[in-house]
Amino acid sequence: LGLQWVTQHQTYCFADNDFIIQLIFCPWVAVQQFVNTQLSTQVVTIDKARLLAGKAITWLRSLSRATPAENDTIHEGCLILEQHCRSALGEVEIRTIEALLQSRIAANQAFAARLLLLKQHSFNFDGVPDGLFHNLLANDYAPVRAAGMAIITAMPPEQQLKRPELILHCCIAPYQDTRQQIRLLLPAMIQLDNRLAIWLVNELVPKLMRKEASAGIHQDMANILSNELVNYLHDINTATALRLLYANYPAAQEFGVLVLEKYIPPAALSLKQVIATGNHELLTVRTWCWHFFEQNIARIRYERDTAIALLDASWEDTRQFAKTFFTTQFSENDWTPETLIAIADSVRPDIQAFGRELLTRYFNAADGTAYLLKLSQHPSVNMQVFATTYLESYAT
Repeated sequence: LGLQWVTQHQTYCFADNDFIIQLIFCPWVAVQQFVNTQLSTQVVTIDKARLLAGKAITWLRSLSRATPAENDTIHEGCLILEQHCRSALGEVEIRTIEALLQSRIAANQAFAARLLLLKQHSFNFDGVPDGLFHNLLANDYAPVRAAGMAIITAMPPEQQLKRPELILHCCIAPYQDTRQQIRLLLPAMIQLDNRLAIWLVNELVPKLMRKEASAGIHQDMANILSNELVNYLHDINTATALRLLYANYPAAQEFGVLVLEKYIPPAALSLKQVIATGNHELLTVRTWCWHFFEQNIARIRYERDTAIALLDASWEDTRQFAKTFFTTQFSENDWTPETLIAIADSVRPDIQAFGRELLTRYFNAADGTAYLLKLSQHPSVNMQVFATTYLESYAT
């Protein structure tokens, strides 16, 4: 009924600036939508916009507290003001904006940050301290963080590059929206000066192996390192890559796999280190181990006595891969009696069986006595029974 009366007497009602302010900051969404629509059909003169902006800011500064619902109402009202009084708001003095930034009302802080943004063509952002951005980005009210990021985004890459600590802060900020938004700015900065990328890599990698300060930080840092910074990982050495692989956090482990694949040459790893990854709890890491074997067949054959340790992996999928690999990639000339016996000497029944299968397939009569002597000492009954097949011919 109230909106009906206002509509019937619109010229009279909208001539009263105090009344418009009350509509703009009314707690009912329908009323805010109504005043926004009505103002869109009118020409708001610069003088009227100045009056509305002045009254609104005076009222906002008078507030000392606000509930979450009131915060949302204030935020929506400020957006309406910005839509219809933009030019007037661009004239607001810096000291007034600073006062709003100090407000206890989160919506006021977001409004003040957006007012700063309106002055970007006449204001030197070099004078804005990093601490101000830290406060905005740490606010639990999303519009405040969005306004802070909007200011950073509005800076040209040359100015952003002057604030590497701030860029790092955004990468590890407590809120995911900030961490994800900074990714959009990184390519332009890195293209201008790739030293930022190298510095960020050296800062982020150690943090990837420490406890998260906020949920999801590890994954977001790993995403940045694996995408925007992926071409600048060459400072990560083998020891660091392996520490990542065995860190306590899945995001670090998966990133460690990427580093191994892209930047660590196979020769830099011992085969024992590679085999250890076949025991990793993360499937991605175990898969990397399997690919290493497939891509370095000549080396595996050369180091076969070490390589067969993969058959004793704690994960069944790794053991299955190893059995398939040694069956398909090794021929009779690649085996020695000692190596075959070592496989059959496994404590795992399935690998013992695999060893007996290989011994049968590649049996050489000249080595019969060696097979009998070694196999007869095995504690497993199955292996002792298998050894008896050599008794009649080789028990000299």
